[in-house]
This record gives sequence, structure tokens and C-alpha cells, in this order.
Amino acid sequence: MREIIRVLVVESSSLLVEGLRSVIDKSAESECEFSLEFVGSIHSLERIDEQLALYRPTLVVVNPSLADYSRRMSIKSLFGDARVVALVSSYLSSEVLAQFDATIGLNDEPQRITAAFSSALSSQSEVQSEGSEGSELSEREKEIVVAVARGLMNKEIASLHNISIHTVISHRKNISRKTGIRSASGFVVYALLNGLVDEKDLT
Repeated sequence: MREIIRVLVVESSSLLVEGLRSVIDKSAESECEFSLEFVGSIHSLERIDEQLALYRPTLVVVNPSLADYSRRMSIKSLFGDARVVALVSSYLSSEVLAQFDATIGLNDEPQRITAAFSSALSSQSEVQSEGSEGSELSEREKEIVVAVARGLMNKEIASLHNISIHTVISHRKNISRKTGIRSASGFVVYALLNGLVDEKDLT
């Protein structure tokens, strides 16, 4: 029997909430190792402690733009032990995004959203402390980010850069340690926000 993951969505747009609810409901038909259950949505971060006690989520999808600018760097800490996925609907700095377990964007396909949820659930939360020192990506790591953002698989990246697949995996681990990003959609957002790729290169 698959583990049931209780998902709470924190987003002010009813349209976006309904879209995410549809993806969550359809995940029951997929073959992933867990079953997503939409437990509710809230439109702001007001009285968040009460809302968490009510919904008891395993996973929270939150739009970081709902937080005041001064609170964005610590928004993940509002949700206790729940895994937190950022719903990116506007520009956010890589420092803000790095605190989340995964990120999704407005144009992500359902499979990518589900993959980001899976990544968040399997991630360890220690990245930020590990990545605080020497967190600047090397030129090779930036090349790997671009390749992942463009949808290349590890084997394709290895072939493109004439390196072994184990080296690609090692680079990806280092990138995750430095940035806190573990999902393919997170790599896309990071690459766009840091000017490593242009949006037209990803279509």
C-alpha cells in the first residue's frame, strides 16, 4: 500500500489552486511510490500555525510571494516538519529559492510537478547549512545546470561534455548541496533567474 501524502496549497489564486488540485487528484492514477491527497488550500500566511494544526500536511506547496519581502528568506521555517515546495509565479532570488525542498513553475507539466513533489519528499533538509560555504557554482557546474534545465538526461550530459555519467551525478550532487535545489524544475528556475539560459532556449 502506498504512503498517503497530505498536501496543503498556500496560494491566493483560486485558478492555480484548482490546477494543482487536479494534478494532485490525478496522481492516484500514476505509478509513483506515494499517493497524494489534497487536504485544502489557504489564501494567505495569516494564522498559519492554526491552519497547519487543522490540515496536518506532509507537503506544503506555497507561493513565496505571499510573504513580506523581509520574511521570504525564512518562509520555509513556518511549516515545521512538512516538506515545502515553492510555487514560483514571479521573480525570486536564488537565495530565497534555495531554502525550499523543491520548486515548481506556472508552466510545468503535471509529470514535472509530481516529480518535484517526489524530490521534496525524498530530500534531506540540511542543504542550506552545508552549502553556505563556497556555494558559488563552478563553470562546469553551471554547464550541468543548463543541460538539466534543457531537459537532457545524465547520459546525454556525459556525452555532450565528454565526461563519465558518474562525474555528471557527482556534479549534480554538488549543485544540490550548494543551492538546495534537487528537482529538474528547480534547475530550470535557477538557470532562468541567474541568466544561464533564456526562456526561448527552453521551448
